[in-house]
Amino acid sequence: REFSQIEIEFFFNPEKNYSEFDEVLNKKIPVYSREEQINNSGNVKYLTIKELIESGNLPNNIFGYLLVKELEFYKALGIKEDCLRFRHLLEEETPFYSKANFDLEIKFSFGWKEVVGNAYRSDYDLKQHSKFSNKEIFIIDDDKKIVPHVIEPSFGIERTIYALLEHSFVLDEKRGWNYFKFRPYLAPVKIAIFPLVNRDGLPEIAEKVYNDLKNDFECIFEIKDSIGKRYARADEIGVPICITIDHQTLENNTVTIRYVETQKQERIQIRDLKNFLKNLFKYE
Repeated sequence: REFSQIEIEFFFNPEKNYSEFDEVLNKKIPVYSREEQINNSGNVKYLTIKELIESGNLPNNIFGYLLVKELEFYKALGIKEDCLRFRHLLEEETPFYSKANFDLEIKFSFGWKEVVGNAYRSDYDLKQHSKFSNKEIFIIDDDKKIVPHVIEPSFGIERTIYALLEHSFVLDEKRGWNYFKFRPYLAPVKIAIFPLVNRDGLPEIAEKVYNDLKNDFECIFEIKDSIGKRYARADEIGVPICITIDHQTLENNTVTIRYVETQKQERIQIRDLKNFLKNLFKYE
């Protein structure tokens, strides 16, 4: 099996105080502690980075900064915070050279699974390289020879994508079909453009709207089948916005905007579409 991952090797001088990472000290993260694991409680506590450092469970503010940014990243993917936790690896799971190991886990339909492994590998790797290459590895910092320490966050790509898909998938019996509710800035297809009917000049206007938008946004254009079936197909692949050109468009140059999550509709001038959509798909 192929397993793909992305990782950061963050090297630093362990003797320095990196105050630029202090911005996260009062940020809280969900922690599944060793004690709670031993008790098999499943209880997660929200602790600040400062509290974790003072208790000796986190080595420094750099490690804390990386954990906070990981939490923010997965929340930005649409994973709810109550489905995210940092599991402090038990002593027997932790390598002898490690100063800290925390796994970011996501709750899937089949249970909690690691998605990111965070390891403070100290200076073990560089010293091993030095030992077997017979070459000293160091940096000069403040006129002092230092073997850097390294923190290594490793992200599982397949697991991350699976988490994004599972946590964006909505079973909707009332609607009559299931759909994906992606964050708008993450949706693979941003817009579906439909003429209400295949006559009365509506397809021509719809095609013009499509051509005006396709270079700025990933769009699809469809005429086939009823508007309801086209909405359903767009929902099923997670298109957040449908634009419908109807007979009112002929009267006042407005189109109908339909939102996948709520199915609510509103009208907007064609001339305002680009600015409206750019704001909608902006990452915040």
